[in-house]
Amino acid sequence: MKEPSPRRGTNAFVGYCPCGSKRMNQRSQVDSAVLFAVVDCGRKGVGVLALEKLKANTFIGEYVGEVVGGAELQRRRQVINEFGDSSVLSR
Repeated sequence: MKEPSPRRGTNAFVGYCPCGSKRMNQRSQVDSAVLFAVVDCGRKGVGVLALEKLKANTFIGEYVGEVVGGAELQRRRQVINEFGDSSVLSR
């Protein structure tokens, strides 16, 4: 298994969003300071692992997405490569 690469979670960067402080998901951008890594979970796919102790009820973030595979995953990767934008977690 590859060693996890630590990172701090953010959804988008508040300073770069034209919505500014009116952005609806700002809490997840501002409060998301948990150190985490995306890790290989074998047959289950990939997961997110906190790399620091957390207090009970700590807001980590919200995952919104879908599970895709096969031809649809390949199609989306082609679009991502063409446009250079991605939020894909993959093995």
